[in-house]
Amino acid sequence: MDEDLTTPAALLDELRMRHVVVAAAQVEELEGVYAWALAHPALGDAEVLSRDEFPAGQGAPGVAAFTAEPLAGALGISPHAAQAMLADTLDLVHRLPRTWDQVRALVLPVWKARKIAKATRDLPLVAAAWVDGQLIGAAPSIGAAALDRLIDLAVARVDPQAQKEREAAERTRWDVTLTQPRRWAGTSQLQATGDTVALGEVMGRVNADADALAGAGDEDPVGARRVKALVSLAREGAGQLAFGFAAEDAATAKPTSSATKQALKLYVHASLADLVTLAGGDGDTSDDTRVAEVERLGAITSELLKSWLDRTRVTVTPVLDLADAQWSPRHDPPPRMRDQVVLRHRGCVFPYCGRDARSGDLDHVEPWDPDRPGDPDDPHETSGTRPDNLAPLCRRHHRVKTHGRWRYEALPDPFGDPAADPPSTRPTRPPEHLWIGPHGESFLVTGGRTVEVGRPPPRETS
Repeated sequence: MDEDLTTPAALLDELRMRHVVVAAAQVEELEGVYAWALAHPALGDAEVLSRDEFPAGQGAPGVAAFTAEPLAGALGISPHAAQAMLADTLDLVHRLPRTWDQVRALVLPVWKARKIAKATRDLPLVAAAWVDGQLIGAAPSIGAAALDRLIDLAVARVDPQAQKEREAAERTRWDVTLTQPRRWAGTSQLQATGDTVALGEVMGRVNADADALAGAGDEDPVGARRVKALVSLAREGAGQLAFGFAAEDAATAKPTSSATKQALKLYVHASLADLVTLAGGDGDTSDDTRVAEVERLGAITSELLKSWLDRTRVTVTPVLDLADAQWSPRHDPPPRMRDQVVLRHRGCVFPYCGRDARSGDLDHVEPWDPDRPGDPDDPHETSGTRPDNLAPLCRRHHRVKTHGRWRYEALPDPFGDPAADPPSTRPTRPPEHLWIGPHGESFLVTGGRTVEVGRPPPRETS
Protein backbone atom coordinates (compact mmCIF):
# COMPACT_ATOMS: atom_id res chain seq x y z
CA MET A 1 0.00 0.00 0.00
CA ASP A 2 1.00 3.64 -0.35
CA GLU A 3 3.22 5.05 2.32
CA ASP A 4 0.91 8.05 2.80
CA LEU A 5 -1.87 5.85 4.23
CA THR A 6 -1.20 7.13 7.72
CA THR A 7 -4.74 7.38 9.11
CA PRO A 8 -7.29 4.63 9.81
CA ALA A 9 -9.85 6.36 7.58
CA ALA A 10 -7.38 6.44 4.68
CA LEU A 11 -6.53 2.77 5.17
CA LEU A 12 -10.20 1.79 5.17
CA ASP A 13 -10.82 3.87 2.06
CA GLU A 14 -7.94 2.14 0.29
CA LEU A 15 -9.27 -1.29 1.32
CA ARG A 16 -12.73 -0.42 0.01
CA MET A 17 -11.32 0.52 -3.37
CA ARG A 18 -9.25 -2.65 -3.55
CA HIS A 19 -12.26 -4.72 -2.52
CA VAL A 20 -14.25 -3.25 -5.42
CA VAL A 21 -11.38 -4.06 -7.80
CA VAL A 22 -11.29 -7.67 -6.58
CA ALA A 23 -15.09 -7.99 -6.83
CA ALA A 24 -15.05 -6.64 -10.37
CA ALA A 25 -12.26 -9.07 -11.30
CA GLN A 26 -14.29 -11.99 -9.93
CA VAL A 27 -17.26 -10.95 -12.06
CA GLU A 28 -15.01 -10.67 -15.12
CA GLU A 29 -13.72 -14.16 -14.35
CA LEU A 30 -17.27 -15.56 -14.40
CA GLU A 31 -17.97 -13.69 -17.63
CA GLY A 32 -14.85 -15.31 -19.08
CA VAL A 33 -16.03 -18.72 -17.91
CA TYR A 34 -19.37 -18.11 -19.64
CA ALA A 35 -17.59 -17.09 -22.83
CA TRP A 36 -15.56 -20.31 -22.63
CA ALA A 37 -18.79 -22.31 -22.29
CA LEU A 38 -20.33 -20.57 -25.31
CA ALA A 39 -17.17 -21.32 -27.29
CA HIS A 40 -17.61 -25.05 -26.53
CA PRO A 41 -21.32 -25.75 -27.12
CA ALA A 42 -22.87 -29.19 -26.93
CA LEU A 43 -22.27 -30.97 -30.24
CA GLY A 44 -25.01 -33.56 -30.04
CA ASP A 45 -22.38 -36.30 -29.95
CA ALA A 46 -23.96 -39.52 -28.70
CA GLU A 47 -20.68 -41.40 -28.37
CA VAL A 48 -20.35 -42.65 -24.81
CA LEU A 49 -16.75 -41.54 -24.33
CA SER A 50 -17.29 -38.06 -25.82
CA ARG A 51 -20.89 -37.37 -24.90
CA ASP A 52 -22.04 -33.78 -24.27
CA GLU A 53 -22.15 -32.63 -20.66
CA PHE A 54 -24.95 -30.77 -18.90
CA PRO A 55 -23.49 -29.61 -15.57
CA ALA A 56 -26.12 -26.92 -14.91
CA GLY A 57 -29.83 -27.17 -14.20
CA GLN A 58 -32.89 -27.38 -16.42
CA GLY A 59 -32.99 -24.63 -19.04
CA ALA A 60 -29.24 -24.03 -19.13
CA PRO A 61 -27.29 -25.12 -22.22
CA GLY A 62 -24.85 -28.00 -22.25
CA VAL A 63 -21.19 -27.97 -23.23
CA ALA A 64 -18.96 -30.26 -25.21
CA ALA A 65 -17.21 -33.08 -23.45
CA PHE A 66 -14.07 -32.20 -21.49
CA THR A 67 -14.75 -28.46 -21.58
CA ALA A 68 -13.73 -28.12 -17.93
CA GLU A 69 -10.21 -29.53 -18.22
CA PRO A 70 -8.50 -26.66 -20.12
CA LEU A 71 -10.37 -24.21 -17.90
CA ALA A 72 -9.01 -25.94 -14.82
CA GLY A 73 -5.46 -25.64 -16.14
CA ALA A 74 -5.85 -21.93 -16.87
CA LEU A 75 -7.29 -21.16 -13.41
CA GLY A 76 -5.04 -23.50 -11.46
CA ILE A 77 -7.95 -25.40 -9.95
CA SER A 78 -9.12 -29.01 -10.07
CA PRO A 79 -11.26 -30.22 -13.00
CA HIS A 80 -14.06 -30.85 -10.49
CA ALA A 81 -13.88 -27.22 -9.32
CA ALA A 82 -13.82 -26.02 -12.92
CA GLN A 83 -16.90 -28.12 -13.71
CA ALA A 84 -18.66 -26.59 -10.70
CA MET A 85 -17.73 -23.09 -11.88
CA LEU A 86 -19.14 -23.84 -15.32
CA ALA A 87 -22.36 -25.14 -13.76
CA ASP A 88 -22.75 -22.15 -11.44
CA THR A 89 -22.11 -19.64 -14.22
CA LEU A 90 -24.54 -21.27 -16.64
CA ASP A 91 -27.19 -21.41 -13.93
CA LEU A 92 -26.72 -17.74 -13.04
CA VAL A 93 -26.99 -16.55 -16.65
CA HIS A 94 -29.84 -18.79 -17.79
CA ARG A 95 -31.79 -19.71 -14.64
CA LEU A 96 -31.13 -16.89 -12.16
CA PRO A 97 -31.04 -13.71 -14.26
CA ARG A 98 -31.97 -11.36 -11.40
CA THR A 99 -29.19 -12.75 -9.26
CA TRP A 100 -26.79 -12.46 -12.19
CA ASP A 101 -27.77 -8.82 -12.70
CA GLN A 102 -26.93 -8.12 -9.05
CA VAL A 103 -23.57 -9.83 -9.47
CA ARG A 104 -22.67 -7.78 -12.54
CA ALA A 105 -23.71 -4.61 -10.73
CA LEU A 106 -21.29 -5.53 -7.91
CA VAL A 107 -24.22 -5.62 -5.48
CA LEU A 108 -24.05 -9.34 -4.76
CA PRO A 109 -20.70 -11.07 -4.13
CA VAL A 110 -19.81 -13.91 -6.46
CA TRP A 111 -19.54 -16.42 -3.60
CA LYS A 112 -23.12 -15.74 -2.53
CA ALA A 113 -24.41 -16.03 -6.09
CA ARG A 114 -22.68 -19.36 -6.58
CA LYS A 115 -24.18 -20.63 -3.31
CA ILE A 116 -27.65 -19.76 -4.65
CA ALA A 117 -26.91 -21.44 -7.98
CA LYS A 118 -25.80 -24.66 -6.31
CA ALA A 119 -28.80 -24.76 -3.95
CA THR A 120 -31.33 -24.33 -6.80
CA ARG A 121 -29.69 -26.61 -9.39
CA ASP A 122 -32.13 -29.48 -9.01
CA LEU A 123 -35.21 -27.27 -9.21
CA PRO A 124 -37.25 -26.98 -12.40
CA LEU A 125 -36.61 -23.80 -14.38
CA VAL A 126 -39.84 -22.13 -13.24
CA ALA A 127 -39.13 -22.92 -9.60
CA ALA A 128 -35.58 -21.58 -9.87
CA ALA A 129 -36.96 -18.36 -11.34
CA TRP A 130 -39.34 -18.04 -8.38
CA VAL A 131 -36.50 -18.42 -5.88
CA ASP A 132 -34.48 -15.94 -7.94
CA GLY A 133 -37.22 -13.37 -7.41
CA GLN A 134 -37.58 -14.13 -3.71
CA LEU A 135 -33.93 -13.35 -3.00
CA ILE A 136 -33.84 -9.94 -4.67
CA GLY A 137 -32.54 -7.32 -2.26
CA ALA A 138 -32.09 -9.76 0.61
CA ALA A 139 -29.09 -11.87 -0.36
CA PRO A 140 -26.55 -9.00 -0.68
CA SER A 141 -27.13 -7.64 2.81
CA ILE A 142 -27.03 -10.72 5.06
CA GLY A 143 -24.30 -13.05 6.31
CA ALA A 144 -23.49 -16.60 5.26
CA ALA A 145 -25.60 -18.42 7.88
CA ALA A 146 -28.63 -16.20 7.29
CA LEU A 147 -28.21 -16.66 3.52
CA ASP A 148 -28.21 -20.44 3.91
CA ARG A 149 -31.45 -20.29 5.91
CA LEU A 150 -33.04 -17.89 3.40
CA ILE A 151 -32.12 -20.10 0.44
CA ASP A 152 -33.30 -23.27 2.18
CA LEU A 153 -36.62 -21.65 3.10
CA ALA A 154 -37.21 -20.35 -0.43
CA VAL A 155 -36.32 -23.71 -1.99
CA ALA A 156 -38.58 -25.56 0.47
CA ARG A 157 -41.50 -23.24 -0.24
CA VAL A 158 -41.22 -23.68 -3.99
CA ASP A 159 -40.80 -27.46 -3.68
CA PRO A 160 -42.52 -28.61 -0.45
CA GLN A 161 -42.66 -32.23 -1.61
CA ALA A 162 -38.86 -32.36 -1.76
CA GLN A 163 -38.72 -30.87 1.74
CA LYS A 164 -41.14 -33.57 2.90
CA GLU A 165 -38.89 -36.24 1.38
CA ARG A 166 -35.83 -34.75 3.11
CA GLU A 167 -37.64 -34.87 6.44
CA ALA A 168 -38.52 -38.53 5.85
CA ALA A 169 -34.95 -39.33 4.81
CA GLU A 170 -33.60 -37.77 7.98
CA ARG A 171 -35.45 -40.39 10.03
CA THR A 172 -33.09 -43.01 8.65
CA ARG A 173 -30.25 -41.23 10.50
CA TRP A 174 -31.90 -41.52 13.90
CA ASP A 175 -29.73 -43.46 16.29
CA VAL A 176 -28.14 -43.53 19.73
CA THR A 177 -24.45 -44.41 19.88
CA LEU A 178 -21.95 -44.91 22.69
CA THR A 179 -18.33 -44.06 21.87
CA GLN A 180 -15.30 -45.05 23.90
CA PRO A 181 -12.38 -42.66 23.33
CA ARG A 182 -9.01 -44.04 22.32
CA ARG A 183 -7.29 -42.78 25.47
CA TRP A 184 -10.06 -43.96 27.76
CA ALA A 185 -10.07 -42.77 31.38
CA GLY A 186 -13.51 -43.77 32.59
CA THR A 187 -15.40 -41.29 30.37
CA SER A 188 -17.46 -42.13 27.28
CA GLN A 189 -19.67 -40.19 24.87
CA LEU A 190 -23.37 -40.87 24.30
CA GLN A 191 -24.78 -39.25 21.17
CA ALA A 192 -28.44 -39.18 20.13
CA THR A 193 -29.83 -38.11 16.75
CA GLY A 194 -33.61 -37.97 16.47
CA ASP A 195 -36.83 -36.00 16.53
CA THR A 196 -36.22 -32.34 17.41
CA VAL A 197 -39.19 -31.98 19.75
CA ALA A 198 -38.63 -35.30 21.53
CA LEU A 199 -34.94 -34.65 22.15
CA GLY A 200 -35.76 -31.08 23.14
CA GLU A 201 -38.08 -32.38 25.83
CA VAL A 202 -35.39 -34.75 27.10
CA MET A 203 -32.87 -31.92 27.20
CA GLY A 204 -35.34 -29.69 29.03
CA ARG A 205 -35.91 -32.37 31.67
CA VAL A 206 -32.16 -32.98 32.03
CA ASN A 207 -31.49 -29.25 32.51
CA ALA A 208 -34.29 -28.93 35.04
CA ASP A 209 -33.07 -31.92 37.06
CA ALA A 210 -29.49 -30.62 36.89
CA ASP A 211 -30.76 -27.38 38.43
CA ALA A 212 -32.59 -29.40 41.08
CA LEU A 213 -29.36 -31.19 41.96
CA ALA A 214 -27.61 -27.85 42.41
CA GLY A 215 -30.46 -26.68 44.63
CA ALA A 216 -30.03 -29.82 46.73
CA GLY A 217 -26.35 -29.07 47.32
CA ASP A 218 -24.59 -30.85 44.45
CA GLU A 219 -21.44 -28.79 43.72
CA ASP A 220 -20.35 -30.60 40.56
CA PRO A 221 -20.09 -28.57 37.31
CA VAL A 222 -23.31 -28.22 35.36
CA GLY A 223 -22.17 -30.72 32.72
CA ALA A 224 -21.58 -33.41 35.31
CA ARG A 225 -24.98 -32.70 36.87
CA ARG A 226 -26.62 -33.09 33.47
CA VAL A 227 -25.05 -36.52 33.07
CA LYS A 228 -26.32 -37.52 36.52
CA ALA A 229 -29.78 -36.26 35.60
CA LEU A 230 -29.81 -38.22 32.33
CA VAL A 231 -28.74 -41.43 34.08
CA SER A 232 -31.43 -40.87 36.73
CA LEU A 233 -34.03 -40.30 34.03
CA ALA A 234 -33.13 -43.63 32.45
CA ARG A 235 -33.03 -45.53 35.76
CA GLU A 236 -35.89 -43.97 37.69
CA GLY A 237 -38.23 -42.79 34.93
CA ALA A 238 -39.78 -39.40 34.21
CA GLY A 239 -41.83 -39.36 37.41
CA GLN A 240 -38.83 -39.05 39.69
CA LEU A 241 -36.77 -36.02 40.58
CA ALA A 242 -33.11 -36.44 39.71
CA PHE A 243 -31.46 -39.19 41.79
CA GLY A 244 -34.59 -39.65 43.86
CA PHE A 245 -34.21 -36.44 45.86
CA ALA A 246 -37.45 -35.51 47.55
CA ALA A 247 -38.99 -32.21 46.50
CA GLU A 248 -38.38 -30.72 49.93
CA ASP A 249 -34.65 -31.45 49.58
CA ALA A 250 -34.60 -29.28 46.50
CA ALA A 251 -36.82 -26.49 47.79
CA THR A 252 -34.69 -23.87 46.08
CA ALA A 253 -35.08 -25.55 42.71
CA LYS A 254 -38.02 -25.48 40.33
CA PRO A 255 -40.32 -28.53 40.40
CA THR A 256 -39.59 -30.92 37.57
CA SER A 257 -42.23 -33.63 37.75
CA SER A 258 -43.72 -34.90 34.50
CA ALA A 259 -46.73 -32.66 35.11
CA THR A 260 -44.68 -29.50 35.43
CA LYS A 261 -41.62 -30.05 33.25
CA GLN A 262 -41.09 -27.50 30.50
CA ALA A 263 -41.41 -28.62 26.90
CA LEU A 264 -39.20 -27.36 24.11
CA LYS A 265 -40.34 -23.93 22.96
CA LEU A 266 -40.33 -23.40 19.22
CA TYR A 267 -41.17 -20.19 17.38
CA VAL A 268 -42.94 -21.00 14.13
CA HIS A 269 -43.52 -18.31 11.52
CA ALA A 270 -46.46 -19.28 9.34
CA SER A 271 -49.13 -17.58 7.24
CA LEU A 272 -52.84 -17.73 8.05
CA ALA A 273 -53.31 -20.26 5.23
CA ASP A 274 -50.63 -22.45 6.79
CA LEU A 275 -52.37 -22.30 10.16
CA VAL A 276 -55.70 -23.29 8.58
CA THR A 277 -53.99 -26.29 6.99
CA LEU A 278 -52.37 -27.27 10.27
CA ALA A 279 -55.70 -27.06 12.05
CA GLY A 280 -57.25 -29.37 9.46
CA GLY A 281 -59.57 -26.67 8.17
CA ASP A 282 -59.03 -27.77 4.57
CA GLY A 283 -59.90 -31.40 5.26
CA ASP A 284 -57.41 -33.94 4.00
CA THR A 285 -54.02 -32.22 3.85
CA SER A 286 -52.09 -35.12 2.37
CA ASP A 287 -51.82 -33.32 -0.99
CA ASP A 288 -51.60 -29.83 0.46
CA THR A 289 -48.11 -29.69 1.89
CA ARG A 290 -47.13 -26.23 3.06
CA VAL A 291 -43.88 -24.93 4.44
CA ALA A 292 -43.42 -22.81 7.54
CA GLU A 293 -40.23 -21.58 9.21
CA VAL A 294 -39.03 -22.68 12.62
CA GLU A 295 -36.94 -19.89 14.09
CA ARG A 296 -33.23 -20.76 14.40
CA LEU A 297 -33.82 -24.16 12.74
CA GLY A 298 -35.20 -23.68 9.24
CA ALA A 299 -37.99 -24.87 6.98
CA ILE A 300 -40.58 -27.42 8.10
CA THR A 301 -43.52 -28.99 6.27
CA SER A 302 -47.04 -28.74 7.59
CA GLU A 303 -47.18 -32.53 8.00
CA LEU A 304 -44.22 -32.69 10.35
CA LEU A 305 -45.35 -29.65 12.31
CA LYS A 306 -48.85 -31.10 12.67
CA SER A 307 -47.40 -34.42 13.89
CA TRP A 308 -45.54 -32.52 16.61
CA LEU A 309 -48.71 -30.73 17.64
CA ASP A 310 -50.70 -33.98 17.71
CA ARG A 311 -48.30 -35.95 19.95
CA THR A 312 -46.65 -33.30 22.09
CA ARG A 313 -47.90 -31.24 25.00
CA VAL A 314 -48.23 -27.76 23.50
CA THR A 315 -48.97 -24.40 25.05
CA VAL A 316 -50.46 -22.01 22.52
CA THR A 317 -49.38 -18.42 23.13
CA PRO A 318 -51.39 -15.59 21.55
CA VAL A 319 -49.61 -13.89 18.68
CA LEU A 320 -47.65 -10.90 19.91
CA ASP A 321 -48.55 -7.53 18.41
CA LEU A 322 -45.06 -6.55 17.31
CA ALA A 323 -46.11 -2.89 17.21
CA ASP A 324 -47.56 -2.89 20.74
CA ALA A 325 -46.14 0.05 22.72
CA GLN A 326 -45.47 -1.63 26.07
CA TRP A 327 -43.73 0.25 28.87
CA SER A 328 -41.88 -0.70 32.05
CA PRO A 329 -40.16 1.49 34.66
CA ARG A 330 -37.46 -1.17 35.23
CA HIS A 331 -34.19 -1.58 33.36
CA ASP A 332 -34.74 -5.23 32.39
CA PRO A 333 -37.76 -5.76 30.12
CA PRO A 334 -40.48 -8.16 31.26
CA PRO A 335 -40.60 -11.52 29.42
CA ARG A 336 -43.41 -10.53 27.05
CA MET A 337 -41.58 -7.36 26.02
CA ARG A 338 -38.36 -9.30 25.51
CA ASP A 339 -40.16 -11.78 23.24
CA GLN A 340 -41.69 -8.89 21.31
CA VAL A 341 -38.30 -7.28 20.69
CA VAL A 342 -36.62 -10.55 19.76
CA LEU A 343 -39.37 -11.49 17.31
CA ARG A 344 -39.20 -8.06 15.68
CA HIS A 345 -35.46 -8.24 15.08
CA ARG A 346 -34.50 -11.97 15.27
CA GLY A 347 -30.79 -11.14 15.25
CA CYS A 348 -28.06 -8.81 16.49
CA VAL A 349 -28.62 -5.40 14.89
CA PHE A 350 -24.92 -4.61 14.44
CA PRO A 351 -24.00 -4.22 10.74
CA TYR A 352 -23.64 -7.55 8.93
CA CYS A 353 -23.94 -9.58 12.16
CA GLY A 354 -27.39 -11.09 12.66
CA ARG A 355 -26.41 -13.59 15.37
CA ASP A 356 -29.29 -15.18 17.22
CA ALA A 357 -31.16 -12.50 19.19
CA ARG A 358 -32.10 -14.93 21.98
CA SER A 359 -28.51 -15.67 22.92
CA GLY A 360 -27.41 -12.04 23.38
CA ASP A 361 -28.45 -8.94 25.31
CA LEU A 362 -31.23 -6.41 24.86
CA ASP A 363 -29.58 -3.00 24.68
CA HIS A 364 -31.20 0.34 25.48
CA VAL A 365 -30.54 2.41 22.37
CA GLU A 366 -31.01 5.58 24.42
CA PRO A 367 -29.38 4.81 27.80
CA TRP A 368 -31.76 3.91 30.59
CA ASP A 369 -31.84 6.55 33.32
CA PRO A 370 -32.91 5.32 36.79
CA ASP A 371 -33.55 8.93 37.84
CA ARG A 372 -36.17 9.46 35.12
CA PRO A 373 -39.11 7.08 35.60
CA GLY A 374 -40.75 8.29 32.37
CA ASP A 375 -44.36 8.61 31.33
CA PRO A 376 -46.05 5.40 30.17
CA ASP A 377 -48.72 7.42 28.32
CA ASP A 378 -46.25 9.43 26.24
CA PRO A 379 -44.97 7.35 23.28
CA HIS A 380 -42.31 9.98 22.54
CA GLU A 381 -40.81 9.69 26.01
CA THR A 382 -37.63 7.59 25.88
CA SER A 383 -37.37 7.13 29.64
CA GLY A 384 -38.24 3.79 31.16
CA THR A 385 -38.07 0.64 29.06
CA ARG A 386 -39.96 0.45 25.76
CA PRO A 387 -39.74 -1.96 22.81
CA ASP A 388 -38.87 0.86 20.41
CA ASN A 389 -35.83 1.72 22.53
CA LEU A 390 -34.58 -1.88 22.81
CA ALA A 391 -32.45 -3.76 20.31
CA PRO A 392 -30.74 -7.15 20.51
CA LEU A 393 -26.94 -7.15 20.45
CA CYS A 394 -24.67 -10.17 20.74
CA ARG A 395 -22.16 -9.99 23.58
CA ARG A 396 -19.28 -8.94 21.34
CA HIS A 397 -21.16 -6.09 19.69
CA HIS A 398 -22.66 -4.97 22.98
CA ARG A 399 -19.06 -4.46 24.06
CA VAL A 400 -18.26 -2.77 20.73
CA LYS A 401 -21.09 -0.33 21.28
CA THR A 402 -20.02 0.35 24.86
CA HIS A 403 -16.25 0.46 24.46
CA GLY A 404 -15.45 0.45 20.74
CA ARG A 405 -16.46 3.98 19.68
CA TRP A 406 -19.46 2.77 17.68
CA ARG A 407 -22.80 4.49 18.21
CA TYR A 408 -26.27 4.00 16.82
CA GLU A 409 -29.81 5.30 16.92
CA ALA A 410 -33.27 3.93 16.21
CA LEU A 411 -34.90 5.75 13.30
CA PRO A 412 -38.53 6.88 13.65
CA ASP A 413 -41.30 4.77 12.18
CA PRO A 414 -41.99 6.16 8.69
CA PHE A 415 -45.54 4.79 8.71
CA GLY A 416 -46.94 7.21 11.20
CA ASP A 417 -47.09 8.61 14.70
CA PRO A 418 -47.63 5.91 17.35
CA ALA A 419 -49.51 8.47 19.43
CA ALA A 420 -52.01 9.10 16.64
CA ASP A 421 -52.24 5.66 15.08
CA PRO A 422 -53.17 2.61 17.15
CA PRO A 423 -50.47 -0.08 16.82
CA SER A 424 -52.83 -2.58 15.24
CA THR A 425 -53.63 -0.18 12.36
CA ARG A 426 -50.01 0.51 11.40
CA PRO A 427 -48.07 -1.74 9.00
CA THR A 428 -45.62 -4.04 10.74
CA ARG A 429 -42.12 -3.44 9.44
CA PRO A 430 -38.67 -4.16 10.85
CA PRO A 431 -37.22 -1.29 12.89
CA GLU A 432 -34.30 0.60 11.38
CA HIS A 433 -31.05 1.43 13.14
CA LEU A 434 -28.40 3.80 11.88
CA TRP A 435 -24.86 2.95 12.98
CA ILE A 436 -21.90 5.33 12.89
CA GLY A 437 -18.45 3.76 13.04
CA PRO A 438 -15.31 5.13 14.70
CA HIS A 439 -13.99 6.52 11.39
CA GLY A 440 -17.19 8.13 10.13
CA GLU A 441 -18.61 5.19 8.19
CA SER A 442 -22.37 4.66 8.51
CA PHE A 443 -24.68 1.68 7.99
CA LEU A 444 -28.45 1.21 7.97
CA VAL A 445 -29.62 -2.10 9.48
CA THR A 446 -33.21 -3.17 8.78
CA GLY A 447 -34.62 -6.60 9.53
CA GLY A 448 -31.19 -8.26 9.53
CA ARG A 449 -30.13 -6.57 6.29
CA THR A 450 -27.28 -4.07 6.17
CA VAL A 451 -26.73 -1.27 3.67
CA GLU A 452 -23.74 1.07 3.78
CA VAL A 453 -25.15 4.59 3.49
CA GLY A 454 -22.13 6.77 4.07
CA ARG A 455 -18.37 6.76 4.32
CA PRO A 456 -15.68 9.35 4.97
CA PRO A 457 -14.65 11.45 1.96
CA PRO A 458 -11.68 9.94 0.09
CA ARG A 459 -8.28 11.23 1.01
CA GLU A 460 -6.77 13.96 -1.11
CA THR A 461 -3.98 12.95 -3.44
CA SER A 462 -1.29 15.22 -4.74
